[in-house]
Amino acid sequence: MKKFIFFILSCIATQGICQIVISELPVRPNQINIVVSNDMAIIDRGLTIEIFSLVRATQESPNQFKVRITGASSVFSSDSLGVAFNLGVAFNHTLGTHLFLTGEISFKLPKGYPISLLSYIPTSKISAFGNSSVYICKGSTPEEVVRFFNYLQFNPAVEWVELFALNGLLN
Repeated sequence: MKKFIFFILSCIATQGICQIVISELPVRPNQINIVVSNDMAIIDRGLTIEIFSLVRATQESPNQFKVRITGASSVFSSDSLGVAFNLGVAFNHTLGTHLFLTGEISFKLPKGYPISLLSYIPTSKISAFGNSSVYICKGSTPEEVVRFFNYLQFNPAVEWVELFALNGLLN
């Protein structure tokens, strides 16, 4: 009987250790997780995202994107019907997936905190979301998005900041 109880307890302990080890493995073990340009990397909600400054994408269908090489000063844009044709391209190193950026960043300031007290505001427009203290800013280039996102993230007055990104597949 003692051997049977010992066997059961050791099986339970082994299973618990295996679950801990498996949960610590990366999502894709075969994925190379090297950030090429630390200047263009951000941490958004615990995810390491690298934004490529010379690559843009055109949305061909709801989850299919075609990429091309452009100049670093090429701005994010879409047509009047909302079809995205000059999206930024990023890589989520944590999940091993590509992201497509509109350049929009949302953030929240404390109630009553005037936005004019922020020392860095990009040249793009910032608009308030309703009557709340939530704002949406549209950066025009990848460098501007990274700079403003990092500024907001490390500003103690900002309650939270999120990068707007579309998920999809490369075509």
